[in-house]
Amino acid sequence: MTSEHLLDVKFEIGHVLFVDIVGYSKLLITEQSGHLRTLKEIVRGTEQFRSAEAEGKLLRLPPGDGMALVFRTNPEAPVLCALEISKALQSHGATLSRQFGEGLLARAMHDEARARKAFTAARMEHEEVMQKQKDYAPALCFLGLIDAALGNKEAALQEGRRAMELEPVEKDSFTAQSLMAYFALIAAWVGEKDLALQQLAAAAPTPGASLIASYGMLKLSPFWDPLRGDPRFERIVASFAPKE
Repeated sequence: MTSEHLLDVKFEIGHVLFVDIVGYSKLLITEQSGHLRTLKEIVRGTEQFRSAEAEGKLLRLPPGDGMALVFRTNPEAPVLCALEISKALQSHGATLSRQFGEGLLARAMHDEARARKAFTAARMEHEEVMQKQKDYAPALCFLGLIDAALGNKEAALQEGRRAMELEPVEKDSFTAQSLMAYFALIAAWVGEKDLALQQLAAAAPTPGASLIASYGMLKLSPFWDPLRGDPRFERIVASFAPKE
């Protein structure tokens, strides 16, 4: 390259944010796709991403199991974007809080008192999220899941249905599919087997359901234990078994 050409080159400083999905390589292909779609949806919803993209100051690089964002705006942009992503993940329908996880563990160990205490704490924490995002469908669906764990049947079903109304297929097919799968789980937890199986049969084949209703999850996860043994559920699971 000649010196004249070098004078025409414009250099800019870019500030990079790397986002990686932990355990990506261990997921099934359908699960990988689902996680990536969810991540992209969350990242694209951040203020830093939208403003930088609108100004033409954002470069996106796909490393495979996440993404790399190059901000040409200011040094704080990657940090602020990471904070927005973290906050969104905490309130996302597919994200389980620590208290919720402790409740599931306690219930698996048949410690109902401890499980109820943990689920109650999870609900109190999640109510704060809902006050700021009353019409955020994934968060409302997660509230339904907590209420189902607490045995609040009517509230759980109402919250799950409302979440699906807020995010219909026409608006966002991937999220709608995910919500349908989670509603099937809610119905299963509150003892509505027919409703759960009806929703699961419709949702399970879709990409959006892969986070919670993949073959591996259906086959092994205790989440689906309330349906286990029902011939209709076993047929759904068998339909997703790897073909030899």
